[in-house]
Amino acid sequence: KYLYDKQQQVLVVMKFQSILLLIALLNKTNGFTVHGLGSRRYKASFVGGAKITRLGACSADPEESASSFSTRRNVIATLLQAPLFASVPAFAFGDEKVEITKENIAKYFGEVRFELVDPAGGIAHISDAVDANNWGEVKEFTKGYDLELRKKKMGFARKCMTDSKMKDDALALRNAVTFDLIGINKAARVEDMDAARKALQLVKDDVSEFLKFEDQIVLP
Repeated sequence: KYLYDKQQQVLVVMKFQSILLLIALLNKTNGFTVHGLGSRRYKASFVGGAKITRLGACSADPEESASSFSTRRNVIATLLQAPLFASVPAFAFGDEKVEITKENIAKYFGEVRFELVDPAGGIAHISDAVDANNWGEVKEFTKGYDLELRKKKMGFARKCMTDSKMKDDALALRNAVTFDLIGINKAARVEDMDAARKALQLVKDDVSEFLKFEDQIVLP
């Protein structure tokens, strides 16, 4: 159902491999902490298994020095802003304009909602693959699903927003979805069903929060 041309597949795989490499580099001890995604903080530990846990408001762990926190935050921010994650002119979605109308708002948010609630949507596909212990499919699908869900569908829905704070909050949720999918991918690599289901629930929670913006949009 979700088919991409070869260029898209290569770039998406490179993106995931780069983030997973970053995780591995930051995971020399007990894990890594990702700060700066809206009001959230994520902490994941992949020693002897795959776990992803959502913590409270952004702040450094008590045992984490200020310099360590700053370095990790800056490294992640730099990586996310690198050209690898920037729009690709050949088939980018970021440069496409969206006319902000009631019809378009319903259309683009409807496409995001389809992924969340429809049995034929991508989230249901991941859930079915996890339940069936089809870890190969989980790993392969989540590599490309960031482009389909976060970049394309949530991206177009965000273009319908007229309030700058709402756009910032929506961007934070889109970024969170990327890390949720990484959590699923990492869990699949060690065939940890419990961790995969927890990370999948985070995807559902973040997409659900994103969809709440639809009724708050003020037409220009």
